[in-house]
Amino acid sequence: MGTRYRYLAPTSTLRKDAPIRVTKEIVDREGNPVTTLKHGDLAFVVIRVQHPRACDNFVLCDRLPGGLEYEDAQLATRESATLPNWTKEKRRFHVISQQNTGAQVRFFGSDYENDFIHVYPVRAATKGTFAIPAALIEDMYDPNYKGGHDPESTLTIQ
Repeated sequence: MGTRYRYLAPTSTLRKDAPIRVTKEIVDREGNPVTTLKHGDLAFVVIRVQHPRACDNFVLCDRLPGGLEYEDAQLATRESATLPNWTKEKRRFHVISQQNTGAQVRFFGSDYENDFIHVYPVRAATKGTFAIPAALIEDMYDPNYKGGHDPESTLTIQ
């Protein structure tokens, strides 16, 4: 017996007719999309997901753009990055657990409706211009039930 590793498919392998639709943007505290941040700024990643059926076992994998790092409120050295008020009006992803590897964040959870948003804080940590990588989602027990978005924008940190 051996170990088998399976990762979410790269965006380029996702079919255009994938059953789950995903969009991703980076916004400020007021929910306005941003393409430029200042070094040290706090921002939020907003991932919107539309899917046709309930799922108990979603894994949402978001690769962070270079220059951003996940703002983990559980660390004593981090600001308490509570979600902005505008997110309270939205139906959010029910996260059961999460993993932060530095370059990407994985959220595990369930959703029984047909759409949700997931919002989490990030900090502008390194200056430069970076591609915004895709967010990917799939049912852990049905790998054909998946979706992602084609990255098409960049983020500049000054």
